[in-house]
Amino acid sequence: MANMDDSEAPLGVLLITANVGSLFEQGPWLDELYKLVEERNPDFVAIHCQEVGGKSYESGMKDVDCFIERLLSADQMKQFNCCRAYLDEDFNTKAQFTALGSIFFVHEKVKDATMWNFSGSRFHPVAGKEIKCNNLHDDPYHEKMKFPPDFFPQFPWSRKGYIRTRWRMRNKVFDMVNIHMFHDACNLESSSKFPSIYVANRRRALKHTLNKLTSAGLPEVPLFIFGDFNFRLNLHGVLENFFGEGQHTRKEDGTLSRTTYRKANLDEPHLVVERKVFKAHSSFVTNDHADKLRKFDFEKDEFPELHELPVKFPPSYPFSEDIDCPEDYMATRCPGWCDRVLYNGLGHVVINQANPKSVSYDLIGQSSCMGDHKPIALHFEWPAKVQLPAVSKEATCASLPHLDKSHLVVVVIALVLVGLLQSVLGIEWQSAAILVASLAAGLLLLLQKQPTS
Repeated sequence: MANMDDSEAPLGVLLITANVGSLFEQGPWLDELYKLVEERNPDFVAIHCQEVGGKSYESGMKDVDCFIERLLSADQMKQFNCCRAYLDEDFNTKAQFTALGSIFFVHEKVKDATMWNFSGSRFHPVAGKEIKCNNLHDDPYHEKMKFPPDFFPQFPWSRKGYIRTRWRMRNKVFDMVNIHMFHDACNLESSSKFPSIYVANRRRALKHTLNKLTSAGLPEVPLFIFGDFNFRLNLHGVLENFFGEGQHTRKEDGTLSRTTYRKANLDEPHLVVERKVFKAHSSFVTNDHADKLRKFDFEKDEFPELHELPVKFPPSYPFSEDIDCPEDYMATRCPGWCDRVLYNGLGHVVINQANPKSVSYDLIGQSSCMGDHKPIALHFEWPAKVQLPAVSKEATCASLPHLDKSHLVVVVIALVLVGLLQSVLGIEWQSAAILVASLAAGLLLLLQKQPTS
């Protein structure tokens, strides 16, 4: 590969999504990331973070600078001489604040990395390291949107939305979309029916996002959308299948406050479900159970245009935040595969043509405390040559039709005919133009259908 033109080389890609709402500034998180980077030695790394600054972001934003500084200065990252980071930290601007963070590293081996300028409608070379954390709305190299409040009118307006960037390197153009969608606020509501109100909100938000991404006028390219989708299991089905009938406890006003599931041979409840409690008598998620639970993971199925590698890892949420119990789940929610890496049809083509030995899709830090969400990573080697629809060098919003010499001759003749009809036959200019334009359009269509030599 030493003699290969860099623009014709494969591209090692590592995509990571991480909800960093807890413990993101601690050692194990970064250590596990460095370990993965060393193992895979990618050319391009994209880290999509959600809940930047933590759950208490007003006080936690001060930790973000330290986190980024440690990430940039690590020995394992020194070969990445280009970095771009977009950190939405401005929580005072409630109407726009998403707490999303998109961080990108380009290896020094890649000589032609460029980013799309959404305002200037062209690619620009990127070099050096730039961290954007304030006034993101003034930066033209990304698109950011916070989901409108009417997407979930029953709940407080939260920091959910997406950030999009478009990249080009080694003749490969692709989109990176960082997304964070709404969670299930109440277990009891989630278990009452499927789809729940939370599922409906997420569907609406994801459909809106995909519509925005595909209607922007840009050519379609491989798109990788990864983040905290907050996809949850069909909890109604899980409880019915695994636990059977429950006993309901209600408040004085009739509101459901608890559902208890018991087994005849147990004195203690087998499962207790409350608003923020999901407490099983024994470990609910074993390897065997995880496979069975996957049958209730339906939310992505509503979007056949999005693809995903087979999910063979355990649910990514809600892991214990106790550093001594890194593989246990908290007794707060039914475990679910909230964090995912998905991609569109063109991305699916790329993944399918990648070297199978280079492809992996898994949790990061299975035996380390990574916070309540375990990060998820997709790695693959993008082949030098992939059969994809052509994308213009500047990926412009619209392209003019190709006109060869025969087409230009038709245009010239049409203009002459308009003048003759107007001067010789006395036909009004507008009528003459319409008549000739119709004839010219027909001739152009015939010429376009003719095979070229």
